[in-house]
Amino acid sequence: MKIYLKENGEWKLFDVEKDSKELAERKILLGNYVSLGNDVCLGNGVRLGKGVSLGNDVCLGDYVRLGEGVRLGKGVRLGKGVSLGNDVCLGNDVCLGDYVCLGNDVCLGDDVRLGEGVRLGKGVSLGNDVCLGNDVCLGDDVRLCEGVRLGKGVSLGNYVRLGEGVRLGKGVSLGNYVRLCEGVRLGEGVSLGNYVRLGEGVSLGNDVCLGNDVCLGDDVRLGKSPIQIQGTKHLLYQYDYNQLGIGCEIHMIEEWKKNYKEIGKQHGYTDEEIKEYKLYIDLAAKRMMKKEVTP
Repeated sequence: MKIYLKENGEWKLFDVEKDSKELAERKILLGNYVSLGNDVCLGNGVRLGKGVSLGNDVCLGDYVRLGEGVRLGKGVRLGKGVSLGNDVCLGNDVCLGDYVCLGNDVCLGDDVRLGEGVRLGKGVSLGNDVCLGNDVCLGDDVRLCEGVRLGKGVSLGNYVRLGEGVRLGKGVSLGNYVRLCEGVRLGEGVSLGNYVRLGEGVSLGNDVCLGNDVCLGDDVRLGKSPIQIQGTKHLLYQYDYNQLGIGCEIHMIEEWKKNYKEIGKQHGYTDEEIKEYKLYIDLAAKRMMKKEVTP
């Protein structure tokens, strides 16, 4: 089994068995049952766990750590200090920047690109052609479909699901169990609470903040800082022209004014909470009317 090691700035071919002393001097450790493809390049201080499998033309930077059972497809590139947990699987031509850290059982499709300092939790799955900016942090069991793009510093909670082609701007923060359907666009600094659901094609401008349990249907557009009031139970927000949402309930303003008591009781609101949200409805209605008449 032969590998390429850097010597005087150039890659030189070594035999793993015959040149074991050279590997030891470079602090390269290969576990049992390791399988290396052709033209593999290893930096100094690399450690490969038991049963690791590397495809052809794989290149690992200095001090890369691969846990047991890791599988890397052909053409994979791992930057300096990358750490992969046990049973991680990377598709062909995946590229990870310096100091990326992936937990156990992570799976990345072909042509994935992760920037420097990315952190992925246990059981994360990324589809083909996904691109994550620097310092992105994903919780456990996150699923990103094909073509997703996450900007620098994005943070996703546990069990988040993003559909095909979703785009998240710089500094976006999503809570646990968030679901974003195909084509959703979130601007910079957007913050979504737990259990938020956004339908296909929903677009939120910069710095929009939605609380827990908010549900928006397909093709909704909210600009920067829409009307939103976080009450005792659910978030009240402007859903569309002349429409308000409270949690997953969305109605015309006049319907809210007429039936707010019945709707509140159906969702277990107390009398005090119903009075509280009536004030919010009236306040939001005034703000929306003011925007409507402003030239």
